[in-house]
Amino acid sequence: MQALYEPQSDKGLPYHYWMGDFSKSAVVLAANINKLMEANVALESNPKLARRAQIGIGSVARIRNAQTDITLDTLTKLADAFDLQPWQLLVPGLDPKNFPVLRNLSPQEAELYERLRSVIIERDSGMGGLE
Repeated sequence: MQALYEPQSDKGLPYHYWMGDFSKSAVVLAANINKLMEANVALESNPKLARRAQIGIGSVARIRNAQTDITLDTLTKLADAFDLQPWQLLVPGLDPKNFPVLRNLSPQEAELYERLRSVIIERDSGMGGLE
């Protein structure tokens, strides 16, 4: 009988071994929360972060150990505790001294975007929205 395909980590271990039953996002979030807590004395413990984020101490512990997936509401509360946007907590390799930012499009990028957008709209309107 042929085995089912199971993704492998870069360490050669089965996916479920290094990811547990939780998503890769939970692992990234855990790593980033731990880095942020180490860099911020005011939030260096589970009780301090729990109080600031208004979530349970047990939830903080599970998040820090990537033992749970969380809601968007909890992600937002954690981000607010660190004065960040929720998406920033999900960027792999977050550097607490150099947060990721979104930048505005350059004039050339904006022009290219608008040209592509109008071509797609024109194509779709000529087909009646169907391919």
